[in-house]
Amino acid sequence: MKAWGQISFLLCLALLAACSPAASTITEAQAIDIAWQTLEPYTHSHQRGYWQAAQVQTVTGEDLPEIFHKPRDEYCFGSRKPAGEDITSDGRYWYIEMRPIPATVIPETPLSPTAPPRKPEPFIPQAFFLIERTSSSVAGFRIQCIVY
Repeated sequence: MKAWGQISFLLCLALLAACSPAASTITEAQAIDIAWQTLEPYTHSHQRGYWQAAQVQTVTGEDLPEIFHKPRDEYCFGSRKPAGEDITSDGRYWYIEMRPIPATVIPETPLSPTAPPRKPEPFIPQAFFLIERTSSSVAGFRIQCIVY
């Protein structure tokens, strides 16, 4: 009877460890969805189908892409905190680069050289995200933009 109690105790510990939030990580698809939810309010189209994940990879805080070492002022939008403040060197992140899908447009009339291009996302050429792999929170983001 005593052995059964020890076995059931160990089994309960194993189940708790398997179900703990720290043990689970988000998938690549979930990370892309979180990046899109962060990007969407800044877009012109608000259409997910106009965007693609051009690059997706896992990184640690030590292998942080250069973009997150630059100050936010070099980008139109981004994390409100200074670059890297929420990023730990031993943290594990999804690095995601989002770009608009290029649109082929046949102009009806000649365009002015100062007119914005006719494409689904004329103002944002790319956006960069760091998503924490265990908590699914956005550790940082940078959105490049074009001002006409």
